[in-house]
Amino acid sequence: RHEKDSFVEIIKRIKAGDALLRNKFIDDFKPFILKCVSQFVGKKSNLTQSDEYSIALIAFNEAIESYNLEKKTLFAVFEADNKATAYRLFE
Repeated sequence: RHEKDSFVEIIKRIKAGDALLRNKFIDDFKPFILKCVSQFVGKKSNLTQSDEYSIALIAFNEAIESYNLEKKTLFAVFEADNKATAYRLFE
């Protein structure tokens, strides 16, 4: 991941508009996102080409925006607890 920067600094930079860092951060979390999607839809071929995966990426991106820097919780825990992804996958 981003060894040189603290997590809080990364999120601050992303929220300030650093699109390249946002894309890198999302890329770093793709295995986690794929795992979450596969838990909802089961194993299926070409999961990265599915609507569910696209929805999960959007929800993950929104989780970045809604993350509260002052609470300083772990982001993966925050996203796993964020029900937006689950609700969207089942809509």
